[in-house]
Amino acid sequence: MNTTLSSRAADVTVHSQPSSVVLPDAAQLRALSLAHRLSLRLAVWLLVRAAREERTAERLRELALSEQRRRALLEEYQATALYYSVPLQLR
Repeated sequence: MNTTLSSRAADVTVHSQPSSVVLPDAAQLRALSLAHRLSLRLAVWLLVRAAREERTAERLRELALSEQRRRALLEEYQATALYYSVPLQLR
């Protein structure tokens, strides 16, 4: 599009020439379609992977808490066992 503007705002002349539009051929359209499908599949795969990693991290946190609880219970049990192993006269 050719546009000619004069120094005065009232004198604006626009000369429009039809530009040639190049449309993609069938092979290019197939390639674009394939690229789009692959990008969608990759996005879905990444979302699923992130969700799995989050679930794994959550499960590891739960296991760590379980281990802490197990250790605390074991220490409490050992302390109780030690308390009751001492003869009553020495307590």
